Order: sequence, then C-alpha cells, then structure tokens
Amino acid sequence: MPCNRKLSLSDDIFYDIIGHEEAKELLKACLLAEKPVHVLLAGPPALAKTLFLWDIEQAAGEKAVWLVGSATSKAGLWDLVAERQPQVLLIDELDKMNAADTAALLSMMEGGRLVRAKKGRELNLSHPLWVVAATNRLSGLSPELLSRFAVRKIEAYNRSDFLTVVKGVLARREGAPPELAEEIAKRLDGRTQDVRDAVRVARLAPQLGVEKAVKLLLAG
Repeated sequence: MPCNRKLSLSDDIFYDIIGHEEAKELLKACLLAEKPVHVLLAGPPALAKTLFLWDIEQAAGEKAVWLVGSATSKAGLWDLVAERQPQVLLIDELDKMNAADTAALLSMMEGGRLVRAKKGRELNLSHPLWVVAATNRLSGLSPELLSRFAVRKIEAYNRSDFLTVVKGVLARREGAPPELAEEIAKRLDGRTQDVRDAVRVARLAPQLGVEKAVKLLLAG
C-alpha cells in the first residue's frame, strides 16, 4: 500500500549511535524535508553506516524498503517500489549495485518518476522517494549518481566511542545482559573496529563462551 503520510521522526531516532552528530542532523533534516533530499553515507566498513539505516527503517516502518546493492535486480527494484510505493528507500552496499540497477535508481531519484516501457509491463508512476544509501567507497560510482546525493563521509570511531557503541548495540539490539556486553567489548578492544564482530561473538557466546568465540572468529 502507498504510504503518503508525512514521515514522523523522534528526536532520539539515532540514540544508539555514538558521535557523528552532523550526520544525524543532516539525515533528520533531509528525511523531514517537504521534497526529497537523498543522502549517501560513505566510509570504510565497520563504522556506523548500517546502524543509521537500521534506525531509519525502525522509525519509518512500512514506509521504508531496505535493499542491499549486491542483491538487487532491475526488475525486482522496479516492481518492489511500484508495488509498495515506500517513502524511504534504504540501500546498503550501493557501491556493489550493477549498472542496470543503477540506471533504474537514477530514474527513480530524478523527480520521483518510475517509467518503464517494457512490453506487457509498462509503468508510468509519479512517486516522491527519499533515498538513503551507504557505501564503502565512492570510487566507481558514476558522477550522475553521486550528483543526486548529499554525500556525508563517516569517520572511524576512537577507542572509547567504539567500546561504548559495542556495549550499546549488544544491550539494545541483541538483548545481551550488561555484564556480557561489557566483557565482549573488552575482549574486542584493539582487535577490531567492526561492530558486527561483537554481534557474532554475542550470538556464539552461549555455546562457546566469549573468549573462545573471539578466538575462533578473529584468529589470524
């Protein structure tokens, strides 16, 4: 079903993301704008880019559709957006999207028009769409695509912030007891900057224990 109601965002939408205050401010302003302003979060793996997408998806609910660039197809992208008519399109790994999918996305982002002339599957729909995407690298993305985004670079966490993020993600998203989250954060200190490693350790800890889970996952 189309979702045309104005998006409502709480002031603490990004409560579980430490730092990156300007990125938070930019995203909230763009998502609440009367007309679409698209945002691309760029930076190395293991930062907060996916956390931003998670929080937006949770806040937007049925108004959001999540895609992974490496797993989309042109027909699927067209049909999914046409059928569900989301207000927000969230795309992780934009840099892995193929040329055909990128062409479809360009059409959608340009004035909110979805036009397809394929025989038997014609499509001509006007639908404003906000796009928030994440990418590990900007190289390889076409100038045409980059020009449609406000690009915001996400910097690496310092040690203190990373430990705080790990404990927050494990407690809030994984339901880990505070003492377990604290132990995992300490075990990972200096070994990784990827919050996903902490999630994997938390999920394996009941079977292996924290120390062994860390050793098996991060060996070498």
